[in-house]
Amino acid sequence: MASRDVERSHCFTVTWRIDHMSYFWQSRCVMIESPPFAAGTMEGTKWKLRLFPRDRDGNSIGLYLWRDRDCSSVNDVEMNLELTFLDADGSVLTARTMEKKVIQKGAAEGSLMFESGEDVFVRRRSRFLPDDALTVRCRMWRSDGAEVESRECFARTRVAVEERSFVWNIKQFGALRCDREVARAIHSATEYEHLMDVGLFLATDESEGEVLGFKFTSPHEKIKISAIQFYVLDAAGGKLKCFGEEIRFHTHADEQRQFRSHITKDRLMEEENTYLPDDVLSLLCECSYYAEYLQDTQALPGRPLSSVRDTGKRQRRLVQPRPLHGAMDAPVRVHRRRRRAGLGGRLSAVLGRRHLRGPHSEGDVFVPLESPPPTFQCLRGARPRRPAPGRGFEARCPRFRARTFSGCDTIGRVEGAGGHESEIGG
Repeated sequence: MASRDVERSHCFTVTWRIDHMSYFWQSRCVMIESPPFAAGTMEGTKWKLRLFPRDRDGNSIGLYLWRDRDCSSVNDVEMNLELTFLDADGSVLTARTMEKKVIQKGAAEGSLMFESGEDVFVRRRSRFLPDDALTVRCRMWRSDGAEVESRECFARTRVAVEERSFVWNIKQFGALRCDREVARAIHSATEYEHLMDVGLFLATDESEGEVLGFKFTSPHEKIKISAIQFYVLDAAGGKLKCFGEEIRFHTHADEQRQFRSHITKDRLMEEENTYLPDDVLSLLCECSYYAEYLQDTQALPGRPLSSVRDTGKRQRRLVQPRPLHGAMDAPVRVHRRRRRAGLGGRLSAVLGRRHLRGPHSEGDVFVPLESPPPTFQCLRGARPRRPAPGRGFEARCPRFRARTFSGCDTIGRVEGAGGHESEIGG
């Protein structure tokens, strides 16, 4: 009944989509925050949604509405709210309504046991996580029954995921002993940041003898989950899977994880013409990882997520996040890199849908600020002013909206990034 009353009343609504939710499963005490938003009907207070994919016991998903320590002069806000999980077509899967709740600055309202993690991630995964995305809706309205203007905002959070593959050639493999280890570093393909170290060693197995072992160490505190697979390459170009694991790191750096494979050294030596040409072991590594760091950015109010075009380019944020409260005009800072004949240094409109050009184009480009990469949309009819030659400008367009998702986008798969050779001394 309360949910039906919300449908009829005027309220402030935030719909928040979280992509790549499966990366958070099994990660305890991780918190995901939505972009900040401002409810003008609630004395101009600022809010965030907070989702806990797994509690300490590992059984439940928590969801809260958190009030920011804003500059509002009102310390206590009395309100009604409804928190909901939605399926792909917008139907309600789980809903909780809380009435006449008084929320102070820095306080939150919700439940740590909002829904069963087993239901969301396993039993009813197809309903809760279509396309591996969870949709959360929050509705807020005044408890005194006063009519207010109805407003709606949409936001999205995406995990920063990167995939890499490379070939690791280990020379003089026959000289490898149980007391030795061969190591190499894995770097980010985009910023060449040191992500983790992988070491190859021989582990002793009572039944099989010496088997290949792998040790992983991450100096990066923000790397939480990495899925890694190793294959032994043969002389004909085929591959034999020897290791595949999802590695989870916790909060401190230089944390180590060790694993054993089923491939024995004796097997490789017996088939050395196939797997050890010139005594070189070639390992193909395929890895993907995500960082815990989720950056908050603006979302475009009043438009459904499906109607907003996502360019998927790794561009930089132009405007610092501001609370969401209806349509906003966003200033755009443009920097002249190089002018090419015929373009005139303008922002262009292509493919029949107007959007700003990316950082790899020849004309005006955005000044690289801090991540995350945004998605831009320029509504039809907008035409930013042309900059004066040789200097930057502030392009203010009354119909321009800058829209970004919370979090980073998925970085494309990087192939052929160059092999790495290790040699085992005598």
